[in-house]
Amino acid sequence: QSDSTEYSNDYELGVYRQEELRRCAANTLHFLDKYVYYKEGDDKSGKTKYLAYPAHKVMAYLNDCGYSVAIAKGRQIAATTTLMACDVKDAVFKRNYFMKFITEDQEKAEEIFEDKLKYTFSELPWWMRPNVANERDNLFRLGYKEEKGDRKGVNSTIRVVPPKRTAVAGGAPQKVKIDEAGNINILGAMLSNQRPTMLKFN
Repeated sequence: QSDSTEYSNDYELGVYRQEELRRCAANTLHFLDKYVYYKEGDDKSGKTKYLAYPAHKVMAYLNDCGYSVAIAKGRQIAATTTLMACDVKDAVFKRNYFMKFITEDQEKAEEIFEDKLKYTFSELPWWMRPNVANERDNLFRLGYKEEKGDRKGVNSTIRVVPPKRTAVAGGAPQKVKIDEAGNINILGAMLSNQRPTMLKFN
């Protein structure tokens, strides 16, 4: 894989970066393995380079396909880290894209927002990061002035929220993830509330 340090003039470096933006937009796994870091207190630097294992590669593929899925998994396989990084990627590279990440409670929402969303975004190279329009109250919104040929995300949003009956359907998000769904006792009510939205064209 090429790295930007290999290029000595600004034109070649600019071409390389544009190609990387296109690769990341098309391939979530490329984005994960090349650009994602996550917090790691045991490491001297306080962070660790992400490396996808087979289960993570399947998650990245499903994210690119846009499938609706339920994942049953063992603990501590970095699934939340992976799926949150997928959301960061979609926010950076999709326009006007609204996502929700529903957690089992408010404390977990705040933890995921700070450690797995904002931190992952902050570790991206500066030339890949859009401007941050909002990063408070578990709402993360990116913005760019619309420019011809700009492929990066404009006005895309991730909201991390605790469960309530209208959590899935509220705001008509394009993508919703539910963390630790087995611990949410109103899961059925949330999904039932969403069904009219899912079936609006049927």
